[in-house]
Amino acid sequence: MSFYYRNRLPTMHFQFVIALSSIMLSTTVTGFPLSQFYPFGSAVGDIILPSNDDESTPSIYVSVPFPFFGSSYSSIYVNNNGYVTFDPALKQFIAQAFPINGSHKMIAAFWTDIDTDPGGSLWYRTTTDSTTLQNGTNTVRTVFPSFGTFSATWMMIVTWNDVAAYDCSDTGAINCQQRNTFQLVLISNEVHSFAVFMYNVINWTNKAEAGYNAGDGIHYYSVPGSMTESMLNLPQASNVGVPGQFVFMVDKKTTDVIPQILTFESNSSVLREGKSAWLNLDLRGNTMYEVQWFHSGYLISNSTRRYKLTSFETQTNTSLHTLQINDVLKRDEGEWKIIVKNSVMDISSHLNLTVIPRLLLIMTPQYDFSIMMGEKINLQCTVSNPESLRDAANGSLVMTKDGTVLSGLISSNLSTTWTKTTAMEDDTGRYTCTHSSYQDPMYVSVNVTVFKPEQNRCESEWSDGILWNITLANTTKEEPCPSKQKGMATRYCTQLGVWESPSFIKCTTEAFIIALSQIDEIIEDGLDGLENTEKVQEVINDTLKLMKNLTSSTFELSAGDLSASLDVLDKIVNVTNSTGSAIEKEVFYAVIDNVLSTNNTKSWAAVSEKTDKDASSILKNMDRISEIVIQSGNITASQFSGLNFAINYVAVVYKTMSDILPSASDSGQNGGNSVQKSKTATFVNSQILSLTTQKDLGELDPNLTLTFRHITNNEFTKIEASCVSWDFTISKWTKEGCYVIQSGQNKTVCQCSHLTNFAILMRPYFPVTEDQPLLKTMSLVGVILSISFTAFTFIIYIMTWRYIKSDQNIIMMNLCGSLILSYVIFISAVEQKSNEAACIAITSVIHYLFLVTFFSMLGMGVYYFMSITVTYYAMYVANNFKSKSRVQWFLLAIWGVPFLITTTTLGAFWGEGYHLESYCWLSIESGSLYMFIIPVCLICVLNILIIVSLVRVLCASSAMMKSSLQKKATSGLRSLGTLLPVLGVTWLFGILAVNENADVFQYIFVIANSLQGFFIFVSHVLLNKKVIQGLRNRYPVISSLKSKAEHGKPEADSASQSQSTSKSNSALVTTKKKSIFQRILDSKEENLDLTERTISTDIHSSVTHEKNSAVPENKSTNLTVTLLAEENRGFRFSFILNLWQKRSVQ
Repeated sequence: MSFYYRNRLPTMHFQFVIALSSIMLSTTVTGFPLSQFYPFGSAVGDIILPSNDDESTPSIYVSVPFPFFGSSYSSIYVNNNGYVTFDPALKQFIAQAFPINGSHKMIAAFWTDIDTDPGGSLWYRTTTDSTTLQNGTNTVRTVFPSFGTFSATWMMIVTWNDVAAYDCSDTGAINCQQRNTFQLVLISNEVHSFAVFMYNVINWTNKAEAGYNAGDGIHYYSVPGSMTESMLNLPQASNVGVPGQFVFMVDKKTTDVIPQILTFESNSSVLREGKSAWLNLDLRGNTMYEVQWFHSGYLISNSTRRYKLTSFETQTNTSLHTLQINDVLKRDEGEWKIIVKNSVMDISSHLNLTVIPRLLLIMTPQYDFSIMMGEKINLQCTVSNPESLRDAANGSLVMTKDGTVLSGLISSNLSTTWTKTTAMEDDTGRYTCTHSSYQDPMYVSVNVTVFKPEQNRCESEWSDGILWNITLANTTKEEPCPSKQKGMATRYCTQLGVWESPSFIKCTTEAFIIALSQIDEIIEDGLDGLENTEKVQEVINDTLKLMKNLTSSTFELSAGDLSASLDVLDKIVNVTNSTGSAIEKEVFYAVIDNVLSTNNTKSWAAVSEKTDKDASSILKNMDRISEIVIQSGNITASQFSGLNFAINYVAVVYKTMSDILPSASDSGQNGGNSVQKSKTATFVNSQILSLTTQKDLGELDPNLTLTFRHITNNEFTKIEASCVSWDFTISKWTKEGCYVIQSGQNKTVCQCSHLTNFAILMRPYFPVTEDQPLLKTMSLVGVILSISFTAFTFIIYIMTWRYIKSDQNIIMMNLCGSLILSYVIFISAVEQKSNEAACIAITSVIHYLFLVTFFSMLGMGVYYFMSITVTYYAMYVANNFKSKSRVQWFLLAIWGVPFLITTTTLGAFWGEGYHLESYCWLSIESGSLYMFIIPVCLICVLNILIIVSLVRVLCASSAMMKSSLQKKATSGLRSLGTLLPVLGVTWLFGILAVNENADVFQYIFVIANSLQGFFIFVSHVLLNKKVIQGLRNRYPVISSLKSKAEHGKPEADSASQSQSTSKSNSALVTTKKKSIFQRILDSKEENLDLTERTISTDIHSSVTHEKNSAVPENKSTNLTVTLLAEENRGFRFSFILNLWQKRSVQ
């Protein structure tokens, strides 16, 4: 059922004998130890069967009936030829393959023709001795875990000790000195019965059969290899994992659950690398079982890139299990084994495969080369692995140039040479070597360049132990590495024909290549689904010890050896992490310590320059090893101190890595640096600290305080210290999550919100000019005033809403609300940088609310524009606009468009510097601030155009046209002073104040924006006649208050108004187009009782309120514009707006 083959014992000589006689001899191989046999011999009461050839014992009484496949027997016979029988005794000396129908009810440990006359003995006994029974009980319970309560009550022990083959002789096919020793044990408790075979030595065989046979043709089993020379391997085979031991259950109740291996074979015992192969297992069993595949001790857990496992049922209780090997490799050579497991027992079998390697050709010279015209060309091609030509012995090596076969080849079995004494220019080309009869297209090529004598070139020279042959200018020459190194050295020949310094980054000491190959082998095994934790652990630790010796035995590692060391360490960590193998941590740390030696600084620079590796790989691997150490629970043992770094639990200090690791830093993942960037490079000015814990602690609360001593004392005032951590994703230092608490000449104190690799970066900088205290005070006071007055406006509007309700005032309420919220959040949360997620949320909310404020200002501007400018130039359009409320569309745009802009900005700049490093506001360095500046600029430009149109209408009135220049200027300035803050135009000064040197614009922006809330309050509350009237209506106690619009009206106002209302209406119906001001002033129609409004207060454009006015049906609805003269205060320009109704002309 199972075989553990450790050695292929037969020699070529014995295989030749097999071909002649079917009898095979072998050298002695010990299997199951004789000391672990059940005791035998006269000392323990055994009976010896006298020397004979084919005799059996008399019937032996069985005190406890022995169940055997449905029958219970109380007698048994022992035969000299290696078996016991029930019912009749047998004397058959020629073995037959099971099954056998009829009287052959037998259990055979080694059924063959045995003769004890030349020597040896057969001992037997039955026993109920308690000690012996306990040993039998333990054997059954060990092999069959489900029989944990089994207790043996009877046993029989039969031992064939040092027995010889029949007809053996010193000169015959079987030598009488070749002996076999094996034991058969029967165990029973009257209900269940078991048979145990134990093989100490099997040195000869003559078509032996082993197993059991019930005589019914159904219940039988043959040990794999029976009736063949493979029986010589019984001492190394097993079905229970113990070499030389087999255990079977032979009672009727349980025999059906034992699976049976029918065949285990491959398509060929000799495979070729690169081809496909298969292994088939034909299995019989009627219960659930598991099939496991092993190669060289590795378990193949599932289908992988090269191995494909399939299973299907071929007939009743018979199944075929296949392992398909795609792209056979040399490492597929060796022992292949299967184990079949069920709840009762395990069975196994094996076979050995040989793999012919791929053809490997070597061309000399190995690399492309140049040669001058007239010189000699000599090319040689050699087969480096002759065993690859096992099936291609009749072919030969062929050399071609650009596809054309070369003539004049000098060839032998394994090499060919082509020589040309005088190279010509047309000899330039690609020379290729291949084998004519090899199955697969394997070839090797080299490019040859023949140049003219006048062409620039680098002459041949010896350097660093390498002969650099003559090379054409502007090319890179490749040569084999110096002795004891493998790989390729390169050297560039400049256009002027001058050699540059050679590069040895691809040259690696052979010992490092061996270390790499060992790790690569177990990695490849892992990719193929092979699992053997013990072997992986052994290889890893052996490789680490080799690496420790290699890195400590040389004063300075070469760049190639350093690069290989990093590869080995990285792969060891990967394997350890994936397999969970234990690692010798002290050895690992010692290798790290050696690699980080300051003697390797030049090599580190070369590796960082020529490859994509740097010292950060050390940081990463140490972090991962620390996690593995913590997870294993062996923290207290993780203490190490070396010359270049020290580790204590999960804290690792790198003493020299500051000279190796790049000092490039990221300005901050979420924003730029508030300090002006210096052109001087930064440098790491502390040892590097790595902290690792078993579980990810996430964001630390409270923050972790770390104190770093400077490597170089800070003697300059213009040197900035930054607390940084290494970001593996961008391979740079980042300030994210760390900030400076205190920094002096010799140390810096940091606080960090996470655990990783920390250090101190120092760099020269230009100090940032601090904001002047006056500017800060003005900003704070101004913002508070603006919030206060805007809040007053908002509250008063709520209090008087029933009297002032209009579309325009709804927009004004939205403007005030968003402005208050944005200012409050800005001044209270803009510096809350400790929590990254909260800072992102704060930035997006402030961005959104400010945009809502500006779009509200744009809405106000549009209402002004439609109510005044459009009314002046296109009355019909204005009437259509005012025919129904459209405020819902305004509100949708005011709140919806900023939302789209804000979410787009957040998505576009997520992780790319969305906010400033020191503040929760958009970053100008990353460009996110432009997603605020651009919409604000567009709104300001639109509102400026609206203001220009309003002023134009103002200046187009007849009264303004007739007034003096001083009065025009006074009125225009008053209107601009009111409109500019309300429509947000003052924010343009803020954009101009982005430059730190623009102090004037900063002050203008602070002053103007600080008064924005005040102007809103004055113009929309104090000067709003309707709001004041609403307050009077709601609170009569303030009815005595007089608004500015109701005081100091000169008589000219009354006269003007009287004159205006007394004029005829006939001018309205005229064919000559007049200005709106002229039409209104010339109108003779009686003016309605309308509420007067000024441009600085409230443009009455609400349809709702206009409809509240009683308009006689026979009267036209007028638009009245009056220009009122104010005593000593110039002009006040006011509009009285109502729906314009056109009367039909009679």
